[in-house]
Amino acid sequence: MKVISVFGSSRREENSIHYREAYELGSALARAGHAVLTGGYGGSMAAVSRGAAEAGGRVIGVTCALFDPSLPIPG
Repeated sequence: MKVISVFGSSRREENSIHYREAYELGSALARAGHAVLTGGYGGSMAAVSRGAAEAGGRVIGVTCALFDPSLPIPG
């Protein structure tokens, strides 16, 4: 399984076109058989993770202690 890394803005609102495009990207990657690797937090990275997870794909979130106490977004 290939792993595709996607990093983007953590400041994308769920109702924005950019969030929707990131969600669709994650979904398409999962349907193509790829795992996605993101920053594991909000915004575009959450959208990619969510799209992949909801399409049945594997999601890997890379988090950083620097952002604690922020909680990672589950995929």
